[in-house]
This record gives sequence, C-alpha cells and structure tokens, in this order.
Amino acid sequence: MDPMRDADVRIQTGGAEAGDGRTPGIPPCYFDEIVKDILPAVEMKYNTYLDDPSDEGLKATRDHRAFSGYSRGGSWTWRMFHHCFEYFRWFCPTSSPIRGDKALPMPHGSAPVPTITDEELADYMTAPVREHPDLPFFIYAGSGGKSDGLGMREQVRKLTELNEFSYGSDPKKNNLLYTLSDYYHTDYLIPYYMWNYLKILFKA
Repeated sequence: MDPMRDADVRIQTGGAEAGDGRTPGIPPCYFDEIVKDILPAVEMKYNTYLDDPSDEGLKATRDHRAFSGYSRGGSWTWRMFHHCFEYFRWFCPTSSPIRGDKALPMPHGSAPVPTITDEELADYMTAPVREHPDLPFFIYAGSGGKSDGLGMREQVRKLTELNEFSYGSDPKKNNLLYTLSDYYHTDYLIPYYMWNYLKILFKA
C-alpha cells in the first residue's frame, strides 16, 4: 500500500485513520486524498459542474466548490487553502486558528497546541495567492467567544493588513470576512455558522 494514501485500507476495512498529522505513522496527506480520491468519486457520480475528473477539469470547476471544517476540520480548512487553492474558490474555517502545517497534538495529549509567528502566518496565507494571482477566492471564517478559536480573531485581523486580502462581505470586491459569535466551542452551533456562510458563498 502506498504510505501516502490509504485507499486500500478503506476498501478492506471500511475505515482508516485520518491523514491529518495526528496519527503516528500516517503522513498528513488529507488534502491529497480530497483532490485525488474524494472529489472525482463524488462529483462524477452526482449532478455537479464536473464532467472531466482530470486535474485540469477539477481546477476548471473551482468556482463551484467550497471547503469548510469545524475545530480540527477548521485547521484543515486553512491547510486546504494553502495546498489546494487551485481546486476550491470558497473556504469557511470555523473555530480554529491558522497553524500552518505544524502537526496538532494527539487528542487529550499533553503536547502544547502549535502556534505560528506573524511572519509564518503571512507567508503561509499569501503563498497560494501570490502563486495564482488571477484566481479569485473568498474566506469566510467564524468562531465564538474567547475560548473558541484560540487567537483566530487576531489572526484574521492580521490578514486584513496584508495587500493580498480585502475585508468585506461582497465576494465581487472582497475576499475575507469573519463572524464572531458569543458562543463557546461546540459543534451544536455549526448550523448557525453555516447559515451565515451560505448567505455569501457562490454569490459572485
């Protein structure tokens, strides 16, 4: 089995550990699986804009594709922006700061949650934009109160200081927006975040 992908394990057992860097021995290959395995399998089966499952076909339909995740999935939404910018136009990270590609500690582990410097933050988030300056994008991030997102609000504020980002709610003019609720860190509130996200996504 290719150590970078676990399709064989999924076929044989119906499941496999997530390749998001938190499982020892499994490289953080989540974004690779999404693009190479999941998108073609799903979008060629259902009524979507994809009619060519090649790499070129996936890139050509990015305007009709969004990626969102909550908490641990929010960390991966930021990573998807960095690694899969050509395949998605819309990104909605929820309740998680930007950590770059630094591995998260194991659940309930004693390792500290990794952080990145302001310089690392700027480099990580502007790299795909500078590499593909003609590709539009929109990030609509959201988190709750002080205990939710662990610095996410301040990171988004720092992004607004970069030339590559324009803050506002109009995807035709802006590419970054942030929702702050009064709530705590719980997936029960995901429908409320999604309600706000879907008012903006795909409006350009």
